[in-house]
Amino acid sequence: MQDDGWKKTLSELSLDELKEAQRFINELIPMLQTLENPLGSPADAIEDDYKSIPLEEFPPSSGGERREDTRFDIAIDGVYSIIKGEESASELQVQNLQIQDVSKHGIRFVTNQFLLPSNILIIKFNLPSPNTRQLYKKVIQKKIYAEVRRVVGVPTPRGMQYQVGAKSIEREEALELAKEHEGFTITGKRLALKADVTVLIVSIREAHAKHLETLLSNLGYNAYRESQKPYAIAVLRKIDCNIVVTDMATAGIQEFELIKDLKSEFPEICLVTEIESLKDWFQVSSLGADEYISKDFTDKEFEMIINVLHKKLLHKNIFGDYYHTESKNRRGALVVGADSDLKTYLCKMSLQKNVKFYFVPDITQSMAVMKKFKVDLVFIYSTTAGVSECSFITNAKKDFPHIEIFVISRSYLERHRFLISGADQFFIAQMGMEQIGKAF
Repeated sequence: MQDDGWKKTLSELSLDELKEAQRFINELIPMLQTLENPLGSPADAIEDDYKSIPLEEFPPSSGGERREDTRFDIAIDGVYSIIKGEESASELQVQNLQIQDVSKHGIRFVTNQFLLPSNILIIKFNLPSPNTRQLYKKVIQKKIYAEVRRVVGVPTPRGMQYQVGAKSIEREEALELAKEHEGFTITGKRLALKADVTVLIVSIREAHAKHLETLLSNLGYNAYRESQKPYAIAVLRKIDCNIVVTDMATAGIQEFELIKDLKSEFPEICLVTEIESLKDWFQVSSLGADEYISKDFTDKEFEMIINVLHKKLLHKNIFGDYYHTESKNRRGALVVGADSDLKTYLCKMSLQKNVKFYFVPDITQSMAVMKKFKVDLVFIYSTTAGVSECSFITNAKKDFPHIEIFVISRSYLERHRFLISGADQFFIAQMGMEQIGKAF
């Protein structure tokens, strides 16, 4: 008969001691399972966990996205550092790794430090030369640059280890990508410098226009107001203006002459129009309006819209031409809750733009996918601005600040809740799929 003495021992413990024992057992079981598996199986077990996620990929991957090119299995210790800003400063902060295999296109290694997909690395290791005698073996130092693409956590008796797959890249590309990440950080800091942005309010509702001018001035922006189109155009010719705000009552005069003339002479200026319905937005957007704000908006909503436009302006200033071409290099996009029409459209975009899409049915497993695969864009198809979706956006922006998040919704009134949670852009589903293509 099996010895049940352990049961008696447990029965004599206090409630607090039992809870502590329960926590210990919960940690012990996966550790023992790991030790019982043959070498390499822990990673397979983690892969099985990811396979339980209802994840669709397009284009479909074969063999876990592993390339068919020749790989060289090696077991060499090395070090890596994450490039942040200057390369020389990055190399001072090194972490250990063990290389598993290398190929023409990439490298796989194991480390105890958690890495995020899209981290840019400098990897250094030593290779013994095969052409010299053992006694006088020459050491060849290798230094490569790589971008993290996949990360899989593996529990071990010593704690978590991370199996990392990284794509080899040229030094110039590595520094350019690091510069991009640094640019997002700079953007966040410069958003506080509002004096760089000038806003003109054009409205026949003078009391309303004066209120907005005062609000913008108090926030630190340079603000002006005019009530008629000729005076507004004259002001725009004299000052370096970034944003113009108007409303349907003013914009609709003389068959929207204000919008037509403004976008004809000043196409780079961002135009925001206050609308009363989705029909209004269809009309003014077809004439060139860049953004909308719904009627009876609050001061907080207005501040958020101006802040979103300010961020776009900073991206253009900081990244320059790169802002217009960076989409060509995008490789991964997570799509949450897409309907059949959106999924079909994005699959077509995948073939045109060379983008890998990961489709999940809801927000639940989205963060796990982002921590495993390299994701540059996130599309969320939403029917309502639920708490879980807004919370996900906030957390994703905190953990992955370089990722751009786009929300697609059938309710144009929900935009403020998503933007205030951290979404970069908001698309109205009824406007058609073509608008989504601009994200690429």
